[in-house]
Amino acid sequence: MVKNASGNTIAKSHEDLAMTVSFSNLTGAGVLASHYDELLRAVNAMRGYVGWNAVGWGDIIAPMDPLPAPGTMILERHVLTIRARLNEALQFAGFAINGYAEPSLRSKPVRAQHITEIRERVK
Repeated sequence: MVKNASGNTIAKSHEDLAMTVSFSNLTGAGVLASHYDELLRAVNAMRGYVGWNAVGWGDIIAPMDPLPAPGTMILERHVLTIRARLNEALQFAGFAINGYAEPSLRSKPVRAQHITEIRERVK
C-alpha cells in the first residue's frame, strides 16, 4: 500500500495484486510476437479484474499499424500501447503507477527489458 503522511492509504502497490499470468522465457531468439500475445493476455486479465471487457490487438492499435504476428516487425508502438492499456486498468483499480526505464521508445529497438518491465507489473 502507498500511504500519505497521515498514514491513510492513497494507492495500492503492485504487491497487493495477486494474479496468475504465465509467461514463456525470453531467449536469445529475441522478442517474438508470442511474447506480445502473452502481454495482451495479462492486460486482459487486469481488465477482467476491474470488470472491463477483454480487447484484441485490432481494438488497441492504430489501423495503419501491423498486428504483432510471426514474421512482422515488433514496433515501439506495440510496447507503448500495451503499457498504456495496462496502466489505465491498474490506475482504475487504485494501483500506483511507476515509470519505465525508457518511457519514450522513439528511435529505439524493442528489447527484452521492455517486455520484462511490463511483466513485472502483473506478477
